[in-house]
Amino acid sequence: MGGKDRFFKQQLTMAGSSPNQLITVPFVMRPFAMVYNKDLFQKAGITTPPTTWTQFVQDAQKMTNPSAGVYGAEIDPSDSFDPWKIWWMFAEQMGGNFISPDLKTAQLNSPEAVQAVKFWFDWATTYKIVNPNSMAWKAGDATQAFANGKVGMFIMVTPTLTPTLQKSAVAGKYAFAPMPTIPYGMQQRPPNGVPAATIVSGDMLAVADYSTVKDLAFKFINLVTDEQHQIQWTQTFGDLPANVQAANSLASQNPQTAAFIQAEAGATPTPFTGVWGPLEVALAGVSSKLADEVATNRYDSSHIKPLLDQANQAIQSQLH
Repeated sequence: MGGKDRFFKQQLTMAGSSPNQLITVPFVMRPFAMVYNKDLFQKAGITTPPTTWTQFVQDAQKMTNPSAGVYGAEIDPSDSFDPWKIWWMFAEQMGGNFISPDLKTAQLNSPEAVQAVKFWFDWATTYKIVNPNSMAWKAGDATQAFANGKVGMFIMVTPTLTPTLQKSAVAGKYAFAPMPTIPYGMQQRPPNGVPAATIVSGDMLAVADYSTVKDLAFKFINLVTDEQHQIQWTQTFGDLPANVQAANSLASQNPQTAAFIQAEAGATPTPFTGVWGPLEVALAGVSSKLADEVATNRYDSSHIKPLLDQANQAIQSQLH
């Protein structure tokens, strides 16, 4: 397949259960980053995207103008996919993880996990930087609000958002940047904090061990992961190449691609475990309940830990 050096090393961290047990080949990658509205930045006197979550909140407050329906950030707690990714990122940066390194202990209710959830809902309850009607939002609603020019910063997005934005009111008025990696209220990460700017995300190719045309399959994988074909794929479908040379070539021509390549440098693998799917579902349930509380003025941050305790118990029972 051209050797390991052909691919981003971060993508290889999810290509198998360990570095010496790789079972797939990275095909394309979808690192997550944030997109921001350049016009709203300019109006608020903000010159560069934030690198800490404290700056993020401060910048979002500068852009927020409820009378114009404009908010500095967005939140989509009714989405089934976004909340866990966002909470995981916050927790990792503070030194937490949802599953212990030996994959035997669920840690969804750790102090870092509780703080991660609290910080996200603080955007609505404390800092007032998101639309108060967004508790029922899913990712599509957040995308629409940003595309309509009503949101300053939209986090946890992939390059595949570009075609939508190019046809919207913010065409030519947005830019991408890596997400901040310094926890709120801190000048630097704690000693055990990870600069998790994105999960390791993308598509892998594998060949079934019962295949009767393995040689042909490997030739195909070798072909579609070479520099030329990876660039063509990106130009057609928007996913970024997992091929290092192809990605760097595109990044040198396009600052938006460069922002995602920069985010990939902080790509952190999620635990390689079969309970990750149920874990996502459990955390989506927690998010939905808390969002409902916020929407009906029943929210109290002390409710976070008991809900995470329940989710943690459910996941722990599947780890044995």
